[in-house]
Parts: sequence; C-alpha cells; structure tokens
Amino acid sequence: MRSFVLGLCGLAVGCASVDAPRPQAKPMMPVLAVDDLAERAMLVMLSDRKAYQPILASEALGGGIETRRQTALAVARIGDPRGGAVLESLLADPAVEVRRASAFGLGELGEQGYPVEKVLLGVVTDADRETGRLAVEGLAKSGTPLEVVIARLIEAPSQELFPRLLPSLFRFDGDGLESNGMVRWAMQGLREPGSAERAMAAYALGRNPRPEGLDALRSLLTDEDTWIRSMAARGVGRVGDRSDIERLRALLDDPAAGPIIQTLRSARRLIDDGKAAPPRDWQPRLLELMVDPRPGVRLTAIEASTAWLLDEELGTVLAQLVVSGARRERELALLALAEGEDPRAAALLVRMAGEADPVLRSAAAQAAGFFRAAEVLEGLASDDHPGVRRTVLETRLAGEPAAVEEWARTGLKDRDPTVRAAALEWAVENPTIEMEKVFVAMADSWRDRLPDARITGVRALAARAEVTPTERGGIIVLLEELALDDEYLVRRRAAQALVGLKRARPAIGVVRTRKPIEVYREIVQRTARPRRVTLETEHGAIELELACPEAPLTCLNFLQLAAQGYFEGLSFHRVVPDFVVQAGDPRGDGWGGPGYAIRDEINTLRYDRGVVGMALSGPDTGGSQFFITLAPQPHLDGGYTIFGRVVAGDSVLDRIVQGDRILRIVEAAAGR
Repeated sequence: MRSFVLGLCGLAVGCASVDAPRPQAKPMMPVLAVDDLAERAMLVMLSDRKAYQPILASEALGGGIETRRQTALAVARIGDPRGGAVLESLLADPAVEVRRASAFGLGELGEQGYPVEKVLLGVVTDADRETGRLAVEGLAKSGTPLEVVIARLIEAPSQELFPRLLPSLFRFDGDGLESNGMVRWAMQGLREPGSAERAMAAYALGRNPRPEGLDALRSLLTDEDTWIRSMAARGVGRVGDRSDIERLRALLDDPAAGPIIQTLRSARRLIDDGKAAPPRDWQPRLLELMVDPRPGVRLTAIEASTAWLLDEELGTVLAQLVVSGARRERELALLALAEGEDPRAAALLVRMAGEADPVLRSAAAQAAGFFRAAEVLEGLASDDHPGVRRTVLETRLAGEPAAVEEWARTGLKDRDPTVRAAALEWAVENPTIEMEKVFVAMADSWRDRLPDARITGVRALAARAEVTPTERGGIIVLLEELALDDEYLVRRRAAQALVGLKRARPAIGVVRTRKPIEVYREIVQRTARPRRVTLETEHGAIELELACPEAPLTCLNFLQLAAQGYFEGLSFHRVVPDFVVQAGDPRGDGWGGPGYAIRDEINTLRYDRGVVGMALSGPDTGGSQFFITLAPQPHLDGGYTIFGRVVAGDSVLDRIVQGDRILRIVEAAAGR
C-alpha cells in the first residue's frame, strides 16, 4: 500500500493480515518477570485480534497500575465502543498514569464516533496537567467546538490554560468562528513565557494558516527558535502575498536547514499560485543552495528551481545535473526542467527513459506528462518493473480526459497489484467502470501477496453503487460477500462500504492470528523493557531505543525482521527533507511489506525529532516499513504507532538521501 503522507503525505505499507512470525526458539530478548502476566498477555492478545471481551477488561481493572494502564490502551486499540464505559471508569483511577491513558483512549474512541464530549469536558481540569492536556486532545479529535472546550478550560487555574490547550490547538481546524478562535488563541499563546507553549502556538498558526494570522506569522520569521521560523515560513507560503517573497528572502541565509527548506517550498508555492513573480535577485542564492553540502537543502533547492524557469543559467545547471548528478539529483532536476517547460527537458527525458535504473525510468515517465510525450509513455507502458508501469498509468490518468478511462481499464488487467490498485483508485473518484470489470480486477487479487487491489476495489464498488442504481443491488451482494473475506482489512473495508450505502454493518469477526495465549505471554515477557538496536547506513550508525513496553507487537516484529536480515540492503525509498526518512520496503517503491500485517499500537508518546514510527496506508496495515522524523511532527501523534527513538547518531539522519541503503540492523547486547 502506498505511502503517506504522511502532507505526509501519509506513510504506507503493503501487507496481508495474517500472522507475524512466532518468536524464535532461541530468544532474541531475555525473558523477564512481569507482574500480572496472565492479564497483560490477554490484553496483548485481544489487541492483536481486535476482539473486545468485557469480562476480561473488568478483571484487568483489578491488576496493578501498569496493568490498568495497559487495559486503557488495549481498549483504545481494539476500538470497540463497548469499551468506552471501562475507560470512563478508569478516569477516576487514583494513579495518574492510568488517568492519562484513559483520557487518551477516550480520544481515540471519540474519533470513531463514541460520545466523549461530556466525560472529557469533565477531565480537562483534572489536577494532573497531562491528563487535562490529553482530554483536550481527545475533544479536538472528536470534533468538539473550540469555544466549548475553552469555556470549560477557563475554570482551571490561569497558569493551566495554555499548557493544556496549545498542544492540541492546531486540531481545532474548523471554518468561520472555529478558525478565528484558533488564530486568536494562538496569538495569545505566543505571549506565553514558556518556550513549549510558544512553539505550539506557532505550530497552530503555521500548520493551519489563516489570513487573519498572517501578521503573526510574518513576525515569527525572525524568531530565535529554529522550529518556529520553519513553521512561520511554511504558513506564510500558504496565506501570504507578493510582499512576502521579500520577507522570506532573509531565511535563505538561515544557519539551520529547516527554515531554508520551508522557505524554498513556500516561495515556490507563492509563485505557482500566481501571488508573486519569481524574483531575479534570488537566482544567485538558489545556485549556491543547489550545491549546498546539506542534502535536504540541496535537493529542495533543485525542486524549487522550477518556479524560476525559464532561466538560462538555472536551466543549464539543471540539465547538467540530469546527466551527471547523483540519482536523486537527476530525478529532481529532470522533473524541475519538465515542470518549468524548459525545452531541454524533452530530449533529456527520452535519454532517461532508456536508463537501466527503474527509478530513473519512472522519473522519465512522470516528466513525460508535462510534455505529453506519448511515445515515451508508450515505450514504458510495458516495462518489466511494476513501479515504472504504475507511474506511466498515473501519468496517463492525469492527462487528457478523453483517453483516461481507456487507460484505467487497461490498468485493471495488469499483473501487478499496485498497478491495478492505481487504476481502481481512479475508479473511486470516477465511477464509470462497470461493476463486472471492477470485480474481475479484484478477483485477480486473490492471488496477490498484497491486498491493495482488493481493498481499493471495495471502495470503487461502493462509489459505483452511489451513482448507478441499476448496479446497486448487485454491488451490495458483492460487498456482503467481501465482508466474509479471509483478509481482515478487506472485511473491515467492506463493512464500512455497506454502512455508507445505508446497510446494516455486518459482523466482521476478529483478526485470525492463530497464536495461542502462551505466545502472548512470551511476547509480554520479552518486551517488558526497552531494547536497543543499531541501524547501520552508508553514512554512519544510528542507535535506536525501542519502546517495547509501549508497543510490544511492533517492537518484537521489528526485532525479528532485523534478526532475519530482512532490512539488509533495503533502501530509504522515501526521504522528505525536514519531515521523515522512510525505509523497510523490499520492493523499494513504497508498496512492499513482509507479507502480513500487524495491528496498530497507538500510544501517548510524541513525534519529536528522531522518533521512530510505523508507516501505514490505513489503520492496522503496518508490517516492515518504518520512518524516523527529521523535525517535530505533532500532527502524527496518536495516528501512527511510535515504537522507538534515536539515542545516538542523530546527525546521520540529515545525511540520508532517498535511495541510500540500510547496511544492517542489529540488536545491541543485553544489558547495554
């Protein structure tokens, strides 16, 4: 499944929902004594199976503090609304750790429609600041209006208002009064003395910029905090005007990479949106940044340079990079020339279409779309590499409307599931392909290791049913059959589709893991404490501490894959400067995985710089792809499983370029 994006652009992994490998006979991790082992093992098993059992939850409530905390997290991960009563009862727990987990868990259920507003409003003023903060976060996730939350928060001591509100203020991203309120409170938060509060106020303004907050963003462009300058530059690029080009220019000389990267992106956006002309006085600095020793800065400058074309000197440098640059530079330079309509791009993309490297051929296919180079696309349409064929299809589907449907129909017949999934994704937005054709494409997917085509096909069928009354009945029958599929992810998607078509939600059952309770006891024992691994790259070693108690299934899966040598030689297939580096895909194109899925283990850890998370293409689709953040990313909190953090080798992160390889991942000796 395709990467995020994580705007992230969400983060992605292709996988089937079957068992992860059982723990090996020779343990990679020591077996440790664990309090309430039976209860803890049952909680992990139920989370893994997505199965809620009220009796077990009530029994776990009688355990120790950690067991009660894990009960709250397990209920949230299972996602059954019947667990809401358990979480509500745990909000009165005397242990602060348990109350925090319960407030967080209710926020997770609230995001799925469980009514949490009344109970969480009663928690925002909890004596514990962190519990109150998590309650505010949960209210924001569940759609509670900002003014309702503020009305309750102001009953807390005055010094508690902003520490509880500001970390989640960006989540109150409504329109009208909601938007104005977010901006107003963010600007008040900027006057707070605490650096953390100011940073989150700036994040709210930059993450969801509004015109009424533009002056505040402008003032933050010179802030002493690097992250605040970066977020200000990001926000100005979305709501600024032509005068902001001059303001942004100073940040091109910033000592830190983040503000430069965000400034380059924002300037390009202002130019592309027609709000400003490309300033000629930027060109000398752009040329310098295109050879900057920092990869993130250098590559972002190459990408942004398209806004300045046609510029003879810039175009010449880009053309030289296409021929003789490093691989990622060649890709981005060709795309910049093509998007900037530089005439040299036409000949260069023909040359790149003949490269042995499929990544470069894919870049040629993408560039061909800007020049409508039909012959190049035709030549690459039958490429041996599925990633190239998929790029050709995606390029064609973004082209002339008259021919698009025929290309989509052709894509449905491709032998690779990701190509079929791309065609089906088009059919979701353009439901013109008959039910039978969609289902035939899905039928081929039962032989695939990846369930992408089946899952996307369910969405395509549902979209077709909405606009074609004569096929609606037949599609509903198909969806009811798919709700019985062996693959849990397909069953869940089919059930969602049926609800969207005003049908009763079918019982989809639990994930069929086939692991006995003894295996879960062993998992709990082996993940009772953090573990360390060394991720060796071409640029040096990065030491990671794995948060095993917070994400036991995820950590053990990662450790087992590492012990098998799974990651050796795999590329960092996705690198977004000032955002994430991502790896763990054996296909190398963002769609691959180990052939199974693991369940999410969402927790209360936070995405600061150097945090390790699981890449997803939807809930419970993790497998082997993981990412490491290059800057704080609060919008990812509670959405992707955090299972580790960088504890040494942080500077290596900034040297990684898309396409670089992992040499190996090895676990540190016990006791380190």
